[in-house]
Amino acid sequence: MKKAKMPSYKMSDKDALKLGNNVMGNLLGNPFYPTPKVPLADIQTALNTYTVSLSKADKGSSQDKAQKRADKKVLIDLLRQECDYVNDTAQDDIALATCGYPLTKDPQPSVLGTPVISVENGISGQLISSTPAAHAAAGYRHRYTTDPTLAVWPEVVGSKATCKIDGLVPGTKYHLQIVCFGSRGQVTYSDVVTKMVA
Repeated sequence: MKKAKMPSYKMSDKDALKLGNNVMGNLLGNPFYPTPKVPLADIQTALNTYTVSLSKADKGSSQDKAQKRADKKVLIDLLRQECDYVNDTAQDDIALATCGYPLTKDPQPSVLGTPVISVENGISGQLISSTPAAHAAAGYRHRYTTDPTLAVWPEVVGSKATCKIDGLVPGTKYHLQIVCFGSRGQVTYSDVVTKMVA
């Protein structure tokens, strides 16, 4: 789920002012956020104070500029506290869309590499199924069958890209496939290859 982005102390003066106005405009009377952690009146006061000090600092003394930085920090402190409240309170993306804060992006799963299967005979009655390690793979399913029309194939599941499949019938052709799976549900399949067991 998305979250409201925590305001940075390094944001520009204009961005701090814009964020303060957005948050005030969106949280005031918002039914998704009935009891703000920081009273909105406090944010409005900090916003008003910062607006005045920002205009004074534009052509003012070094003391005016120092005051602007101090007032900006107060405003951002309050906005950060309110951001925590928003993230703790929001139950869904609809509520977050009304908070006035920019939102984080939903994390995207990594693109999972496609396995390239190779099969060799091991000892009698054994095939060795392998693939170069696939990018972002959390594990591998080494599938094998004598009848590729079956809906479910026997498989060996593990974290290794190489697998020894034992107990096979020598002189029999097996169809093999490797399935890579990622930590976020991504799945990729190799081509099916056929190999006779020695």
